Amino acid sequence: PSDDTPSEIAAYSAVFSQDVRDQPVQVNSLVSQLGDLGAAQGIAGTLKAVLAVSKGQLPSGVVPSEPDSRIAQSKAVQIQRDALPLTSQTSSAIVVSCGSVDGTAYGLLVEHPDQAIERTKTPVVQTAVPEPAKKNWHIVRIGAENWDTLHRLLLDKPAQDLYQPERAFRAPDRARLSFVVSQPEEFEALCRIAGEWMSDRTTAARDRLAGQGIYFGEPQLVSGGCAFVFPGQGSQYPGMLREMIAELPEARAACRRADAAMAALGYESFTRLAGPQAEGLGSDIWKTQISMLLADTITEDMLRQLGLRPALVAGHSFGEYAALVCSGAWSLTDAIRCTRFRYRSIVETDTIDGCMAATDAPPEVLQRCLAAAGEGVFVANLNAPDQTIISGRRDVVGRAVDHLKQQGCTAVVIKVPCPFHTPLMAGAARHLEGLLQEIPLRDSLIPVVSTASSQLMTQSEEFSRSLTDQLTKPVPYRQMLQQILERNPALIVEVGPQQVLTRLNRKNHPADWPVFIATDVRRRSGARSLLGVLAQAECLGCLELDDWRRTRTAKKAVTAEGRIVVFDATQRRIGKKRAQAHRSSQTTEAPPARKAPEPREPVAMGSTQGRWTERSSLETPGLLPADRRSKERASKDGFGHGTPQDVLVLVTGESGTRARRKSLADENEIGQRLFPQMAADLPTAANAHREVSAAVSPATRLDTSESRVGIDPESLRRILVDFVVDQTGYPEEIIEFEADLEADLGIDSIKKAQLFGEIGERFRIAPRDDLSLDDFPTLEHVLAFLTEELGGRSPQTPVAAAELGQELPAGNLATAPLPAEKAGREEPAAVSPATRLDTSESRVGI
Repeated sequence: PSDDTPSEIAAYSAVFSQDVRDQPVQVNSLVSQLGDLGAAQGIAGTLKAVLAVSKGQLPSGVVPSEPDSRIAQSKAVQIQRDALPLTSQTSSAIVVSCGSVDGTAYGLLVEHPDQAIERTKTPVVQTAVPEPAKKNWHIVRIGAENWDTLHRLLLDKPAQDLYQPERAFRAPDRARLSFVVSQPEEFEALCRIAGEWMSDRTTAARDRLAGQGIYFGEPQLVSGGCAFVFPGQGSQYPGMLREMIAELPEARAACRRADAAMAALGYESFTRLAGPQAEGLGSDIWKTQISMLLADTITEDMLRQLGLRPALVAGHSFGEYAALVCSGAWSLTDAIRCTRFRYRSIVETDTIDGCMAATDAPPEVLQRCLAAAGEGVFVANLNAPDQTIISGRRDVVGRAVDHLKQQGCTAVVIKVPCPFHTPLMAGAARHLEGLLQEIPLRDSLIPVVSTASSQLMTQSEEFSRSLTDQLTKPVPYRQMLQQILERNPALIVEVGPQQVLTRLNRKNHPADWPVFIATDVRRRSGARSLLGVLAQAECLGCLELDDWRRTRTAKKAVTAEGRIVVFDATQRRIGKKRAQAHRSSQTTEAPPARKAPEPREPVAMGSTQGRWTERSSLETPGLLPADRRSKERASKDGFGHGTPQDVLVLVTGESGTRARRKSLADENEIGQRLFPQMAADLPTAANAHREVSAAVSPATRLDTSESRVGIDPESLRRILVDFVVDQTGYPEEIIEFEADLEADLGIDSIKKAQLFGEIGERFRIAPRDDLSLDDFPTLEHVLAFLTEELGGRSPQTPVAAAELGQELPAGNLATAPLPAEKAGREEPAAVSPATRLDTSESRVGI
């Protein structure tokens, strides 16, 4: 039997009902005798049929205990209960059902070659065969305060009363049970199975019940949520995700987005690369890796649409590319480009002919065998206690495999064309490092476990380093899993094809907690596998939405490109704080010595409006948020938290606009409390500005405040967007300037007043009695007000130095030596306020 068996039975009934028969067609099944044989079902049935024909009888077997109801209703077919001879009076041949593809059933006709049985010719009647009904996969939930109460519910209440697909779990439901079903008829049988296994909640029972579509769990009071792990090369197969895409609208939408990203770069679609007839998967580097990237990201896209988001991500080897997409470190388009770069790095360099092999040898045996094989073979993957991957020159790997087999160990050569994760890939790594300069990597809100070092990463520099290092360094997967387990997740989800990583996870950590689960179990329906992950996540309290169908009906934000963005602002803020806390926890060692900044040459005030030459043309001095400025300075100076703003983030948990509002006096107070040995060196609020003023001669003082040099409209838009992002946690792509600030963006009157307070302070705009907060219902109104207030000078018109009555110095203001007689002097009155140089970060972009 298969999912199409009911339609196949209906087809036989329709065809044979037109024939004049003495007896109905006899139907039997091997499943009740041998169980579900999967792909071997057809060949097993053929062997049984050939054996039966050779004996001149119909094949007998165990009568199914619960035959399909359509057989009992049909007069044309019936269950074979007795052994019958194969004669012209009973049957002329045996048909072995070999499955169906796209609604067409295939059967193998078996008959005795020596018997020419006469057939009565009957006219061919065109009969309409009903198409298989589309399945409506959904989740049914049952919850109670404890397991005993839940067990009594299953035993006492009828299944039809428990079948409530719209029911969501409640907070008091500590014992939770979920069923993934396609029709109500399945539910009653699953309730009976769940009641029988209720007392056994081990991993073995969990796996057994999951095969039936039953999931259970208790939400944890203290938990790290869920973690995503992405498989890499080796998990691919032709036709991967095919059923899932056919059965779930979320999967089809995710596939369309992936195909659009590929088409924009001129590449084939996912269905052509990885369809059932796909060729080259496993041998062609480009097809294999790009197919895996798309499969991983399509699966993650589906989970995100349905409300499941991770607190931590990791990827095995090439799976790190999909992990970075999930974390927000780069876009899918950039990941596709980098995959092509990786492919080019391999094929365009003189890569040594190599291969890889898997072995279960213990470490000491493996070490001896590798030494005996000679130079050129290395440990590439430390996957599990009984699985290590070696890689190197093809001939040396072959010798190592022979030595391992002689020691009684299993060793199998893997069909890959290169010695990945070894020093032999150094040339390709250098090539990739150069190409990576073209990819815009960003800091992520979700930590990523490095596949090269097994350390947590959140910064773009770490991502770039890991992407190149993974070509030449072994993958410490056991350490990566340990890094994940230390964050105490309740659920670890393998996001992508097959269950390779889920099996490795259970080998490395055989305990009943946390729960390991895969999104793609090939022996199950694609939709059932994916929705099973959501059902398990809900039972453990990891799913952010009470009901996954709410994501289909809730109001969604749509970007300019038409992509639907499903997000949770609270989770984004939590992720931001976690990332900041993670960076602080990694600075346990003494920070490296601060390097002196390299001298910079100032540029004349022209079209660049005072930017330093190395600063991106998209950033304006004074408009970069404080936390981003701190990151830039930290990356240049070698410090993780070397500024007062960074200290404020750590102590008060504030960043962005809130951190910028802190005064210098507050920074000094915190600095003196945390670093008393440095208190004497900290400037006081009263003297800070005077010390700067005294360090610059009157001839070189220049007012570079934003209100005087003119502000580009795009920079104003950036400031407003940053404020909304900081206050709400919303993603930038959904923020529209025409949206209502309070109704759509959650900026109430208090936050709106805070926005105008910061704008007034930054641009020195005096309050106006003729305006109220109600006059600014949208960001577009705020932008128009700012443009009008600051519109005395065209933002695109450069401000000449002569207009301010001063000239720029020939050298760098920050490093130019001072005359001995003027050093240390304080003359605040010697310079008019209009021309005094303001060197705060928000003014000169340091």
